Amino acid sequence: MTKLLSIGLTGFIGTNFLRSYVNNFEKIHILTRHSRPQVLAPNIDASTLDEVASINDEFDWGLYMAHDHTDLYANIDLFRSFLQVCERLSVKRLIVLSSFVVYDFLHEERISINSSYIKIGEPYIQVKQKLEFIAERYSLEKDAQVYVLQPAVVLGEGGAWDRLIRSLSECHKIGLYGNGSYRCNWVHVEQVSEKIIDIIISQSASTDTDKFKKYIVSNGSTDETWKDLLVVGGELEKIESPNNRRYHNNMMMNLALIIIFAIPSLRIKSYILKKVRAKGSNSKFPSIWFPIGLTRIVMSRNYSLN
Repeated sequence: MTKLLSIGLTGFIGTNFLRSYVNNFEKIHILTRHSRPQVLAPNIDASTLDEVASINDEFDWGLYMAHDHTDLYANIDLFRSFLQVCERLSVKRLIVLSSFVVYDFLHEERISINSSYIKIGEPYIQVKQKLEFIAERYSLEKDAQVYVLQPAVVLGEGGAWDRLIRSLSECHKIGLYGNGSYRCNWVHVEQVSEKIIDIIISQSASTDTDKFKKYIVSNGSTDETWKDLLVVGGELEKIESPNNRRYHNNMMMNLALIIIFAIPSLRIKSYILKKVRAKGSNSKFPSIWFPIGLTRIVMSRNYSLN
């Protein structure tokens, strides 16, 4: 049976994966940055990154599922630390959970591997792209096979999108470009877990020599829209099509955000966006706003990106 080394199994998707497939593995070793998680199965071990020197087992697969929404750029250091552990333990097959996080409003079709990221310097997007770049370089330099999975909107109890959808009942207005008529590429958390185990099973005995592959994880739906996903309780009257300003109804704020996103070297933009959200949280007119080109929320009274 397969031995798995992973970081991020204590999160939303990781917890679902463990619950569904823990018995598919001879051993699972969970890495964490800080305290050890509670071990719930006899074939699971755990340690912090500070304790990795004591790990002497051999592992067939590495699985990276971690993401810190509170400090986006810390994810890059965390990923590099995980790769260092994999290199030391000679782990030659890795799965990296990334995210096709951006949907260009011109993309009416189902997102595919050939779809392009919209070219906006938003910190979340930049970090995900950087992780994929590091993963591809690692596969070439360390003679490892790396499989990047890119789910879209991941639904399921306990997930961020599930909490968001429930929070919409408290909003006065839901601003969706095109009145929410554009394609929404969502996937259920069980489908993400299933794709992970499928790759582990199929590639463990494969003679494929490709070093780096990316997969879009989608439910294959061709007619689900953002309106279908985000409207709960039949409250269709809440949906309105925002104006063509990308980031904000206020003209000056919109212009400021356009400039910020247009200059990749502006490392302060994450801080500025947090301030924008904080100001929006005290708005007299609570609303949820989905700007053109972004699936992440810039302003909301009832929901925080962090």
